[in-house]
Amino acid sequence: MSIFKDNYSKILTEIEQTISNEEERKIVKQKVEELASFFLDVMDKIANSTDTKLQEMEKKQKRIEEKMDHMQKVVENLENDIYLSEEEPFDFEIVCPYCNHEFVVEIQDGVEHMKKEIECPECHNMIELDWNEEDEECMGNCHGCHGCDEDIHEISIEDEEDNEDDM
Repeated sequence: MSIFKDNYSKILTEIEQTISNEEERKIVKQKVEELASFFLDVMDKIANSTDTKLQEMEKKQKRIEEKMDHMQKVVENLENDIYLSEEEPFDFEIVCPYCNHEFVVEIQDGVEHMKKEIECPECHNMIELDWNEEDEECMGNCHGCHGCDEDIHEISIEDEEDNEDDM
């Protein structure tokens, strides 16, 4: 701003020195002042507009960063769920087939994973753990297989009995 002020003063001095007619000098100085005021107003508007746009950009950038942080947390949680290290323990929810007590056991893969049974903390019965290591076909009427449909098993058994009668 000081360069502008120095140049403005220099122009006014030159007008004073070159225009000898007092009335013309006043008109020229007035018009230069009006022109300078106009340019300063335009520069202020540009500066204010630029400041406003920068503030809007900063707000948008902050929202984007917040969204990115949230997405990063979601991705990290997904990675933890998908790529669970064998050394890291995981929680395993168990419902006792004897007393229907629901409890959570922390399983250390490799150690507890080999356990075949666990004691219910409520009724103290031993619960057989099926880790689905062998893909045996379900024969129905099992306690731990939630994929069984007893109606299907009953139909299958009836069909087998009918087939045996036909022979």
